[in-house]
Amino acid sequence: MLIIALARPQVGTKVETVKQTGIDVFFLLDVSNSMAAEDLKPSRLEKAKNDIEIMLKKMAGDRIGMIIFAGQSYLQFPLTLDHSIGKLILSTIDIGSIPQQGTDIAGAMELAIKSFSASTNKGKAVIIFSDGENHEKGAEEAIKEAAGEGIRVYTVALGSPDGAKIPIYSGDMVTGYKVDGMGEEVVTKVDETMLKKLASSGGGQFFRSDDNSEYLVKLYDEISSIEKSEFGTFKVVEYEEVFHWFLFQR
Repeated sequence: MLIIALARPQVGTKVETVKQTGIDVFFLLDVSNSMAAEDLKPSRLEKAKNDIEIMLKKMAGDRIGMIIFAGQSYLQFPLTLDHSIGKLILSTIDIGSIPQQGTDIAGAMELAIKSFSASTNKGKAVIIFSDGENHEKGAEEAIKEAAGEGIRVYTVALGSPDGAKIPIYSGDMVTGYKVDGMGEEVVTKVDETMLKKLASSGGGQFFRSDDNSEYLVKLYDEISSIEKSEFGTFKVVEYEEVFHWFLFQR
């Protein structure tokens, strides 16, 4: 009887149906060359990846997807409740993930709109992590289209107004800096004005990433206020421990 009691036997006493609710969120991550600048540590891109990972920990009940963009846009994974997949794929993303350089925010937004097409969720949002150096046209128009379909757009600026050079690495060593067609070293500056305009057009808010990431609390509060939908239900069994029955029989 003592051995059985030590095994902590349990019996199921109550089955409860739990509703799973949340929103659908796509992260749009800029992986263009300028995101290698190190005015945010360890770099703009790595800072963005760290911030997204923190957000994923808070968004347990939401479906998340990810699109990376530079001169082209690629769907990294569609909307899913499996955040562990998201974290794994996020860890593999770097500046070389897209060979074609540029910053086509419009293309990334159009891909996000298309990727939302199968969603019947009322609450939809896009969070753009970028330094705002947009080299293509049509970003504001694409975001207005998204807003017209009920998708709220938030922007997060990465980088400093003073700008920074774009390092070239060989292993762990900086061997030089990116240069333009004239041989001059490129200094990349964050374009907060454009990112603010995009957030305003998308019915969302603009945020500035910083070293301590305190803005993430406000960003999470914002997206948490979006109307949630029910994804489904699952059953939870509550168990009652009965080891004391066997102790009393000794």
